[in-house]
Amino acid sequence: MLLTPCASLPPVIAIDLATRRYQDIGIAVLTQTAQAIDVRFVRPTAHGLTGVPDIAQLADFVTTLAQAVGASVIAIDGPQAWKDPDNGLLHSRVSERLLHTQSKAGLPGFCKPGTGLRFVNFSIALFDQVAALGWPRLAGPVTSPATTGLAVEIFPTATWRALGCKPLPSKQATQAGDIDAWLQRLQTLRPLTLESAPSHDELQALVGGLAALALGQGETAGAQLVGRPPFQLDGIWREGYIVNLADSSEVLTQNAKRR
Repeated sequence: MLLTPCASLPPVIAIDLATRRYQDIGIAVLTQTAQAIDVRFVRPTAHGLTGVPDIAQLADFVTTLAQAVGASVIAIDGPQAWKDPDNGLLHSRVSERLLHTQSKAGLPGFCKPGTGLRFVNFSIALFDQVAALGWPRLAGPVTSPATTGLAVEIFPTATWRALGCKPLPSKQATQAGDIDAWLQRLQTLRPLTLESAPSHDELQALVGGLAALALGQGETAGAQLVGRPPFQLDGIWREGYIVNLADSSEVLTQNAKRR
């Protein structure tokens, strides 16, 4: 057992995904308690995962972790599917357009920017593998606490905005003190108890996991499903929701006005 659950409400596992090195993958376990959100970080390298991430190995690790802590949701910061050719958009899924994601999954084998294709392919394949292990893609609203495993897509940048915060800078642009400063801002908005200080990747996983935590508890007023439900076309997954905090509606309205 990797961790021990600390409350009766089911935890969620949130993952800030990376494809080049296991040490760049941030994993946070979030559990709602009566007083705060308990946050624990799990580092793949501390459990023998080193080098270039392998899809099957990573999926097995996160699903085993989820089962060990009794999690109801695995949340992944990365696309779960390709674009629906009939969604009315040229290069992206509906969810990506609404939330202005940096990477946009187009028709199978294409994305914008093109340099992100490795990441898009890896992320979609990870969702497929996690689903094969019993954690299917979220198909619709969760109106009561989730008791069976679900895999959901998150986008931490949108969650920061939904919280009324400027998004955390990219890892390359992050300066000394930034992680502490953004964590302090977050702690003024959400009561948190952390076992250790987060890395950049872990802080992003934590933030993205907040919406997944609300969703997993069946809080329809606390989480918003952005986009369209996932479906298969010619055996390939298309579209899919990005789960965000519900108070992001103002952000979505502003984005719509800019288009």
